[in-house]
Amino acid sequence: MAIPWLIVGAGLHGVHVARSLIERAGVDPANIALLDEHETPLTRWLGQCTQVGMQTLRSPAAHHLDVPAHSLLRFAGQVDRARLAGRYRRPALDLFNRHALHVVGTLSACRYIQGRATDLQASGNGYALHWRRSSSEAGTVEANRVVLATGPGAPAVPHWAGPGVQHVLAENFRRQAVANARCPAVVGTGLSGAQLALSLARPDRPVTLIGPPAPLSDFDSDPCFLGRRCLENFQALPDAQSRRAVIDTARAPGSLPPIMAEALQRAAQDGRLRRIQARVNGWQDGLLHTDTDAAVRSDAVVLATGFEASPPLQPWLAQAAKTLSMPVDARGTPLPDAQLAWRPGLYVTGRLAELVVGPAAPNIAGARLAARRICAGQTGPAGPKNYGV
Repeated sequence: MAIPWLIVGAGLHGVHVARSLIERAGVDPANIALLDEHETPLTRWLGQCTQVGMQTLRSPAAHHLDVPAHSLLRFAGQVDRARLAGRYRRPALDLFNRHALHVVGTLSACRYIQGRATDLQASGNGYALHWRRSSSEAGTVEANRVVLATGPGAPAVPHWAGPGVQHVLAENFRRQAVANARCPAVVGTGLSGAQLALSLARPDRPVTLIGPPAPLSDFDSDPCFLGRRCLENFQALPDAQSRRAVIDTARAPGSLPPIMAEALQRAAQDGRLRRIQARVNGWQDGLLHTDTDAAVRSDAVVLATGFEASPPLQPWLAQAAKTLSMPVDARGTPLPDAQLAWRPGLYVTGRLAELVVGPAAPNIAGARLAARRICAGQTGPAGPKNYGV
């Protein structure tokens, strides 16, 4: 028997969509299934936070995985209010994660399937999603509606990175090996690189941070695109090419909040951090070669170069898009309708939804915008509810 809702991916976006279907659209939790390759929801997010050495989120307290905008503030209460930093009330990581796991706890009546999606086909009044957990364990789940929340994709690895060079966002990243190194180097000066370098830096063993100067920005995309005016103008654009140009202009990849730039400066002044403003173009015999002809010796090189900017469709999904004749733009990004239906009953969120949701699509704020659109077209016992962004 088909389950009414299947969410592919139980990361930040998948968890928020599940919570929103329950709260906004009145869907019974027992009518929702989540499929993810990990044993529990949010595994990848929690692991990457630890790997990077994150202390505080870049996003404000209003951007979280529950539905009501003030949920995290209420969860924090008076005791944890001090763990909200600065004018944007950025939550400390442990506060955000405790709240996120609280939200996961509200999904206990949902079905959870551990496995990696391998194929998607139209079937009856919905879809058949094939999954595999191991070479000997696989299955198929039938669903009337499917939400694709498949995450940001693979880490971006430059051409020069050979064996022994790790990526901080890779699931096999061995942080302890870098922490124990004599002269570790972090390549990438955006937020992840800065967080990693600061978390590893010690007065007796400085960390080298290599990369061009990072532009300063409080957020990694223009916050105007979280509001009605900019979003309506964006969605009024006539074609994907025009929207893509706006997205590329509004995003600030590799940028740093000013407060993080100040922390790097303090670490450099007290000898915990060595900064080299150059681009790495080679790695050989323990030396990183740069475009300034400087060579940096390191016995542990870690990339903090973000995720690939290539088309967001995983191979199984690219094949499904072709088989089911689902539209994509020139970069291979889905072209869903205003309610994020790529095909009747098949919805997208995250990077897959960026040509409708806009520049913030991959972020927590984008998850909230996407879930509102998906839920707006659904009807439940109480109908869709408006909780704000």
